[in-house]
Amino acid sequence: MHPRRCVPLLVLLGAIGASGCRSREAEIRDDLTRLAADGITAVGADLRLAICGWTPARTETLKVRGLTVALKGGDAAKGNGEIDASFETASGHLCTGKATFSFEHRTSANRPSYVMTQDIRRIGGSPIFAELEGHAVPLALDAPVDVRFDAWKLPDGVGAQVLRVELPAAGRRCVRVRGDATFTVYQSGEPVIDPGGALSNVDLGAGPAWILLTSNKAAPVTLTVDAKGC
Repeated sequence: MHPRRCVPLLVLLGAIGASGCRSREAEIRDDLTRLAADGITAVGADLRLAICGWTPARTETLKVRGLTVALKGGDAAKGNGEIDASFETASGHLCTGKATFSFEHRTSANRPSYVMTQDIRRIGGSPIFAELEGHAVPLALDAPVDVRFDAWKLPDGVGAQVLRVELPAAGRRCVRVRGDATFTVYQSGEPVIDPGGALSNVDLGAGPAWILLTSNKAAPVTLTVDAKGC
């Protein structure tokens, strides 16, 4: 049986005092629901990437349509598990998927105890990857290319472009974006990183890699993938 945390409960009818217990799964579910509505934090972005396969606009609140939490290991203080989730974007697109996670139960003198969910990673390939492949254009290492966002949009309405680069060997690559855009790198159908910034070292294997660039601006950006790290 998984650990349960008891909290005071007031029964309003008759003002009868009682006690109620919330399972750790319920606490984690509440935390994940909060994260689905928050694309600003790094863990919130990880959750969106894991379930949707790309990161919807950070200002967009995702509605939870289904969320099951199953603990797999650990104790009352920390552990890990899996989720099966479905989120709906503002445009009506339904994201579904399974992911692994870890959690830690924290206590503080200044606030009630709480559960922090982290290390969220998708199980299996990205559901949007086949569509990304169909839009990909070739990119050479160490060759800057201008990218526009007027030809294709993701389900949340954000402009997107996908570039495919062939890597002759495994190693660390530097991905540089000059302009107002964010990127996610994919290999073997799975997202590798979603840094949300303009410059990042990415450890990649040999073979093709796909870079998804997204922006809600009309202005083009410049993308470069260096043969070496930053």
